[in-house]
Amino acid sequence: MFPEWLSLSAVHDHNGVLSHYVGLFFDLSERKAAEARAEYLIHHDPLTDLPNRLQAKNRLNEAIARRQDDGEGVALLYVDLDNFKTINDSLGQAMGDQLLKAAAQRMQTLLQSQEMLARHGADEFLLMVPHVREPRQLTELASLLLNAFAAPFDINGQQLHSTLSIGVALAPDDGDDYDALLQKAETAVRAAKEAGRNTFRFFTGQQGGQAAEQLLIRNGLHNALLRNEFILHYQPQLDLTTGRIVGAEALVRWLHPEQGMVPPGKFIPVAEESGLIVPIGEWVLHEACRQLAQWREEGLGDLVVAVNLSGVEFKRGNLVESVTHTLARTGLPATCLELELTESMLMHDVENVISTLQRLKALGVRLSIDDFGTGYSCLSYLTRFDVDTLKIDQSFVRQLHLGDQHAAIIRAVIQMAHSLDLATIAEGVEDAEVVAFLRAHACDQAQGYFFSKPLPAEDFARFVRQYRAVL
Repeated sequence: MFPEWLSLSAVHDHNGVLSHYVGLFFDLSERKAAEARAEYLIHHDPLTDLPNRLQAKNRLNEAIARRQDDGEGVALLYVDLDNFKTINDSLGQAMGDQLLKAAAQRMQTLLQSQEMLARHGADEFLLMVPHVREPRQLTELASLLLNAFAAPFDINGQQLHSTLSIGVALAPDDGDDYDALLQKAETAVRAAKEAGRNTFRFFTGQQGGQAAEQLLIRNGLHNALLRNEFILHYQPQLDLTTGRIVGAEALVRWLHPEQGMVPPGKFIPVAEESGLIVPIGEWVLHEACRQLAQWREEGLGDLVVAVNLSGVEFKRGNLVESVTHTLARTGLPATCLELELTESMLMHDVENVISTLQRLKALGVRLSIDDFGTGYSCLSYLTRFDVDTLKIDQSFVRQLHLGDQHAAIIRAVIQMAHSLDLATIAEGVEDAEVVAFLRAHACDQAQGYFFSKPLPAEDFARFVRQYRAVL
């Protein structure tokens, strides 16, 4: 038994009389397997096979919604693997990945059936605990985890020691949804690290150090907008078939007058939480379009600029008007603008999302789904969203050299995208071996440090001209 696509065509003779039918059928087994694998990856971390953070969000919110007003709570434990970066940097990523898998397996063996462990980030895990009747349950669980990591890990014949720092937040006391609990659990785990690591802390109202820092960042962002402290860097995107530079991703940077270049990971979350991401996003959109229009006038060619959208921008409701106004002011053709959206943005208020995307498509703007495979959208929605491109998340690309599993992931995404007439672009490309693999499996475009790091506008223009001169 195998899935089949059957196409029947009528054949007529020269007089127009029906002569016969021709049937063509295609074995869809490989495509269906690729779709099934991609569907699995939407909800799971490919390294540890644990649920990913977005499945954790769904499960935790469901547990909170089911919670009865009977004194029970739902806990979120933020578990951070201490000193992982040192091990990863000194022994290599392959050893680091093996340690992550071993750590995940050790924690899994200690959990009850209703408790769920998920991978949140590089060396970070989330543990959801329903039906908490008293804090002592969480104290015992955290102590159990810490004691379990007292024993070393045997990784490829080497004895590796790693401890845990754990932050604990409890619903409804510390929040009534995933985002609120995650923030409180992160604050608590920072307190655990400040206490010397290898310990746990519950969230308390006195843990305000991070909140104070965020307030400073928020105030700084207000001034940054007024003082024009933001700049854009552009990372080239290449067509893997022709080798031509076909576009660039615009990436915002904050050049603080005293602190220097502030990492995006430090100020973007604060900007999103405070709502300042909206005016920042409008500035990014306008500046990227203005710069590309200028490059076109200077003869740099028909490039496409990709601009990331925040979920906050998308929810404000005036995105289409903002894009329309920006294109009109800068004179940039709509086909030269690509808007990058995340899967999580697309899955909230789906009908309104589809309506907005249709209006953007009517303008001629291109649409792509960023970090594909790390979210939780349903594959059936891809055709309804009418996007043009899937961006293969860099975590998959950078793990390609680790084995066949990671190669299968990328192949599955490419095959699924092409079966839906979508283009693919791989980000995080860092070596020639990865480029060769992507070309061999018909990935359309790529970007990454192998070609170029993100560049200031002047350097990007110079890079494009020099690249074309030697192509």
